[in-house]
Amino acid sequence: MTTNSLPGSTFPLTEINSNTLQDGTDLSRGISKRKAGAFEPNHASTKRRCLESGPSPAGSECTSDDNASNPTRHSFHVPAHESLIDILRRFQRQRLYVSSIAWTKLHLAILNVKFINRQSQRGQCFATQQMDAGENPGDAQDFGENSRTHSTIKDDSHAIDKIALSAAAQLRAANAKIQQSAIGTILRECGFDHERVSWLGLHYGGKSAQRIKTSGLYVAKSGMDLLACMNLGAIRRIREKYVHDKNPLTLTRKRTPVVNGPVAGLRKIKLKRIEPELDIEDAYIASLLIAMAQEQRRRKGKIGNLEELAEEVHAVAFPFIRARVAYFYKAVVPYAFLEQLEKPHEAVACEGFTVSYVSVSLAVPEKALHSLVKLFCSNGLLPCAKAPPCTGLATSID
Repeated sequence: MTTNSLPGSTFPLTEINSNTLQDGTDLSRGISKRKAGAFEPNHASTKRRCLESGPSPAGSECTSDDNASNPTRHSFHVPAHESLIDILRRFQRQRLYVSSIAWTKLHLAILNVKFINRQSQRGQCFATQQMDAGENPGDAQDFGENSRTHSTIKDDSHAIDKIALSAAAQLRAANAKIQQSAIGTILRECGFDHERVSWLGLHYGGKSAQRIKTSGLYVAKSGMDLLACMNLGAIRRIREKYVHDKNPLTLTRKRTPVVNGPVAGLRKIKLKRIEPELDIEDAYIASLLIAMAQEQRRRKGKIGNLEELAEEVHAVAFPFIRARVAYFYKAVVPYAFLEQLEKPHEAVACEGFTVSYVSVSLAVPEKALHSLVKLFCSNGLLPCAKAPPCTGLATSID
């Protein structure tokens, strides 16, 4: 038998000689063997499939020795009653498995997360405010310090750095980048270290589900306490981009958007459906605080601190450029809540947590700087010696 090929073709052309034609049994036998071999199971591949799929049903080619020598793996867990997955399955028509930028009040209700605005009265220090930020929503805790007091701090005991004071004057800038640079300068002057990354991973079921973007991420001198900075206008733009990119008709290759009236109308409807009633109580802020608590827990675990304690996290937010106020957030995320997200198929008793916030007036740069530093100090982010006096601070929203 010789093999040739057609001109300009790479496929071989088999030339059958006369002996092969006379003895047709050889050719038919070879074809039948090839056909039979195509349907014969491969023992190695069958054994590999058995190991990947777990125990085999009766009558399959997986032997008991194979299953005994190789442990089986289960690809899913049966959720327990009242577990997080079990609760989510009760809302199958609500499409709850979405990015946190599309979270609504229903997500917060399922997780039992609440926002509380605790404004202090004029002339009072932020460090003495009482607020609801405990593991249980009904447990009142001190928004500032628990047992420390700053009444012994004299007016001339702390001189505010000129660099930080100059940066405080730029917190009401018309440019968001200048605004974030100003708060970054203040935090660095206070002793915070700037993290290289500006996002955090939100974990669910032991895996990173998504990235939570921030305008800046800082860590205190302790190396564990995180402080996030964000702009509410940036969160709004992230949500608009999310709605725009989720549309399958989006043309990413063209620089100029294509005008499409019906599609634009659908985008507005979807955007309105996932927008929060108040920008300062955005569910995205709650997801950021949860991701911060998870990150703090992982960092403590790396150094051997495995105590089952709640994680206290903080954030500073600016509503928009030329903002009159800034907002300081605090949340005490209980250990059981983090376990609920880590093991959503298990029933974990958890009553959720509360996100508390207060506003800081930016009308007077010196008072704004005093208020921010006082908040950092009273919440354990800075040593008490750095706290400036806090007399006559206007803290209500303008």
